[in-house]
Amino acid sequence: GGATVLRRSSSRRLATEPLEAAVLRCEPPNARLQVLRAGSHGASALAWSPTGSVLAVALAHGSDSATLRLYSLDVGGEMTHEAVYAHRRLVHQLDWSADGAYLLSVSADGTAKVWHADATGPQLALNTALAHPGFVYSGRFRPHGAATKRERAGGDEADGPPLLATGGADGRLRLWNTQRAEQLAEAPAHSENLNSLSWADDTKVWSAGSDGSVRLWMVSTSGGAASTPGTALERRELSGKTINSLELHPFKRRILLQLRDEHSSLLALDTRLGGVGARYAGHAVGYNFVRASYSPDGRFVVAGGLDGTACVWAEDSCQLISKMAVGVTGPVLHAAWSAVDGVVAFCSHGPTNPIVLTYHNPNIAAANAERADNRLAASG
Repeated sequence: GGATVLRRSSSRRLATEPLEAAVLRCEPPNARLQVLRAGSHGASALAWSPTGSVLAVALAHGSDSATLRLYSLDVGGEMTHEAVYAHRRLVHQLDWSADGAYLLSVSADGTAKVWHADATGPQLALNTALAHPGFVYSGRFRPHGAATKRERAGGDEADGPPLLATGGADGRLRLWNTQRAEQLAEAPAHSENLNSLSWADDTKVWSAGSDGSVRLWMVSTSGGAASTPGTALERRELSGKTINSLELHPFKRRILLQLRDEHSSLLALDTRLGGVGARYAGHAVGYNFVRASYSPDGRFVVAGGLDGTACVWAEDSCQLISKMAVGVTGPVLHAAWSAVDGVVAFCSHGPTNPIVLTYHNPNIAAANAERADNRLAASG
């Protein structure tokens, strides 16, 4: 097959596509469902499997080790599985392949690891370890695991884990064939840390970094091409600011950015025009690596806070819907929202901090609405 290359996209326009599978209509979490055991220093990353039945968690054990644990959440209650020693340093992100067969973990120890997940267990077995020259902050499997005809002919992605992209402290975007543990391409994406990645589709990937820029890259398998400059979304609001996280809206019309600045700015850029389409206020992240995300149906935005709370906003109106105490000390680093049963999991890095599962209780919502109506009537 031909060489795989990365180049910046020359167009900002992305097709607005519907979700390929129906997801549950999400509602804001307002009650605690369950508390799960974390590591001695809490947990640093979460990810639900595509079926929504298995939660992968990166457990923190001080500064010298991290383990991965799978929680199988069935009707009968929690089923935990033995933690697997995974990394020598903190894990920054987890990601499942679209078929749920593989789990990716990226770490400050300079590696990205692909694990085979046995759904019948479920258990984890190391499949591939990919070495990097420094901290790895973000890694994402290519969606759907779809290989092009050229790749299938060349054996790049047959009967194995899909291609993935990674980014880290050197600011370079890397593309990997995980079946052969081979780096296919790399490009100098950012002048500082590359903190977050999100695939737009099988041929485009967004990146964001500590240099305050957002870039769109094309993944090409045509032979003989080289990495060439392309589109960067450089906005005044982002200049000189660290971008913690980037997440593409489920309908691909916006990119959600959590900044690490004095205002804890959380905003969304329009993928067609490049302008700021929404701003969300009401939480503070300080200088912690807090990541914000969309609900699976795209109706809400969720982000943790410095004070152990989590905020949920209406995606379109930017209205703050709720601010709930998660039950941890210190910043809530990450929220993972199940697309199947609507459970939202939160994690925090710090001694004794658990993993907290929350859900939407309609009775609590109705009682809160009634109290609000009574206050309004009394004030009138």
